[in-house]
Amino acid sequence: TVFSSNLSSPGWNCAANTPGSICTLNVGPLPAQSGSRADFGLTTDFPAAAGVNLISNTVVLEDDGSSPLGPQREEARDVTPLIANPDMVVEKSTNAQPPRQGEVVTYQISYRQVGNQDATGVVVREIVPPGTEYLAAESSNWSCPDGSPAGTLCLLNIGNFAAGASGEATFAVTVVVNETETQLERIVNVVETNDDGRNGSDPTPSNNVDVAILEIFTQAISIPVMPRLFLLSLLLATIGIAAHFLRNRRSTRQLQ
Repeated sequence: TVFSSNLSSPGWNCAANTPGSICTLNVGPLPAQSGSRADFGLTTDFPAAAGVNLISNTVVLEDDGSSPLGPQREEARDVTPLIANPDMVVEKSTNAQPPRQGEVVTYQISYRQVGNQDATGVVVREIVPPGTEYLAAESSNWSCPDGSPAGTLCLLNIGNFAAGASGEATFAVTVVVNETETQLERIVNVVETNDDGRNGSDPTPSNNVDVAILEIFTQAISIPVMPRLFLLSLLLATIGIAAHFLRNRRSTRQLQ
């Protein structure tokens, strides 16, 4: 919090505006059985630091100690819940065209913290999609080893992540459709992110997940290309057969 003179009674004197600073108000003589009121105003300073979930304020009323009874002191405390949460967002994209067997698909991942409190223990998660294997050489520092097969969980540890911060990562896979996946028509890749939950629940969990779907190139059935020499031989043979047929036909007509 930050001290606000506009929200406070006149006369407060603060050593500083930062949390933990002491502010004093000189009340002066206070007759017996009398009282008064003073306002002490604060404004919240967002984004909140990680781990902060309460605003605690303590007020002390004391005299100068000149009373025959000695120093007099009274204390009161107020605790106000702080409404603040981290809010993670993740998005994924790829510019890859429909890939063939053995080709590489690279995904671009962007993650942001759009909440009003710093986050801790942030992790981005990927699962190697069916029909592929993980390619470490073209990826960020994910936890899974190179060549990890489909279904492997890969983690990217971010750790502490301030409100308003953002980052990017890449996740690359190689298309390796095996015999059991010959009917696979698309690569479905899912990315997810969240923090450790110590600073409250994410208020919008639906944007913690993103999906990218990429069609797989289907190889059409093709007729093998014949060598030129074979085609030339076939053409000459066809011409020879046609010439022989025409000669036989002319001979038949002359006999008639």
